[in-house]
Amino acid sequence: MKTEKTPVLILIILILSLLAACSDQTGMAGKYKGSEENIPGVYSQIELKDNGEGIWETEIDLVRFRWKVRGDELWLHTKTGGVITGTITADGFIIELPNVGVYIFSKQTPY
Repeated sequence: MKTEKTPVLILIILILSLLAACSDQTGMAGKYKGSEENIPGVYSQIELKDNGEGIWETEIDLVRFRWKVRGDELWLHTKTGGVITGTITADGFIIELPNVGVYIFSKQTPY
């Protein structure tokens, strides 16, 4: 019986390893400087930590969130239950907030 379970166990371990590798988001960790597309001079900063936590800081507010990469999107899960999605670009990401504007974030420092 042990020999019948061994291939299944090995297969499960391989699948879990592949899933973990595919969801690796450490490449996104770092600090990003952002600007509002239509209002020059309005800046904000987002810090994405390796542990999946993040901070979005503006001149008037600071928001903590959890983040995850899903395909070519960055998902920010706020503490209040909201989800903000952004599109990943070559050097950062873009977030469009309805009735607020489009924010373009560029990576400043990696982790």
